[in-house]
Amino acid sequence: MKKLTKILAVMLVVVMLSAFAASAVGYTPAQKAQLKFDSDGNFRIMQIADIQDGINLSPLSQKSLRAAIEAERPDLIILTGDNIIDIRSGTLGVFSDVDYTCVSGAIDDFMRIFEEYYDEYGVRVAATFGNHDGAFTAVNREMQMEIYQKYDCFIGYDEASANIDIYGCGTYNIPIFSADYTPVTEGELDYTQLAYNLWVIDSNDYVDSLGNEYDAVHADQIDYIEKETINLNKLSGKTIKSMAFQHIIVPEIYDALVEVPAGTEGAVANVNKYYVLPEGSAGHMLEKPCPPSLAVYNNEFARLTAVGVEAFVVGHDHMNDYVVDYNGVKLISTITAGYSPYPYDEGTIRGVRVIDLKETGDNVTFDTYMHYYEDSKPADPEEEKEMNFFERIIAWFKYIFMLLVGQM
Repeated sequence: MKKLTKILAVMLVVVMLSAFAASAVGYTPAQKAQLKFDSDGNFRIMQIADIQDGINLSPLSQKSLRAAIEAERPDLIILTGDNIIDIRSGTLGVFSDVDYTCVSGAIDDFMRIFEEYYDEYGVRVAATFGNHDGAFTAVNREMQMEIYQKYDCFIGYDEASANIDIYGCGTYNIPIFSADYTPVTEGELDYTQLAYNLWVIDSNDYVDSLGNEYDAVHADQIDYIEKETINLNKLSGKTIKSMAFQHIIVPEIYDALVEVPAGTEGAVANVNKYYVLPEGSAGHMLEKPCPPSLAVYNNEFARLTAVGVEAFVVGHDHMNDYVVDYNGVKLISTITAGYSPYPYDEGTIRGVRVIDLKETGDNVTFDTYMHYYEDSKPADPEEEKEMNFFERIIAWFKYIFMLLVGQM
């Protein structure tokens, strides 16, 4: 009988250890990171939008990104899509092996930079996708996600392929725990110490194969976010606020803007109407916002704000870096971080966005500002002038090439 008892005890221990192991294995990369506020209650995010360089990341982009990271020292970098250009990768989409080499090379160029800062400062990286990332290449989003996941700094993943069947690739959440949270190496995470949540959302690419209209976040993606929010609130025992990072802005931006007469200084045109930022808004709107087609829109704004999303942080519109308040929710647009999306123009600004989360007791607030590359002076004037001339030539070659293959 004693022998049987010992055997049963050993079996119980094995089962318990297996359960812990299964739990650990079941962590998503974002959960494994166990990101938390520092002892002063601070957590800094750097949003990088629309790097959108081609096969090689430009020298000026590399210097600018490095200078921005060193100046701001973020805890987390989030890439919000159009991380690469439509790399049909200079091969007309015919040679998939060459496509893969070009796409992986483009991603490697900036991920190697981020990996260095992970090794030095512990900076983590997450990413989702934009309309230019996978629409016209043999290397789809899932394959690109695997390239990102080669890097230790990367905590993004594809919830659609990992756990549930939802549309797109690169929709997931990143929990941020309280400063008092004690990280664990095995067993369950202490979600009673969850302080804030970040949603990283694939806003997809085009409605049609010609790229005439933009797609939207699909209904099953929103269903997933709603259900997961309920689960997070249940685990934490409180209502968790969150922020959504995606590529394409929600259509409600046009409800937030102010319609003005034609000819108004600073107004942007959209379908024979003219708009400016509301009074008191921060930043610039130098081109019209380009939301998804209303025909496929799934009421994302209303549904996600109803479950605690207090800000939508996007890219896509390369020359816009505004912060607009709409019904108590921040609509935040960020300019391009790359030098190749448009031919170089002395008047075009580039930069990254910084978002500072602040934990005070049970409350989390945030502030945001732009870090313009000009602020960190990544190159001396003469060197910058030479690189700008080089970048202008490369950009025009890319532009002409894309015209020739019918991708613009």
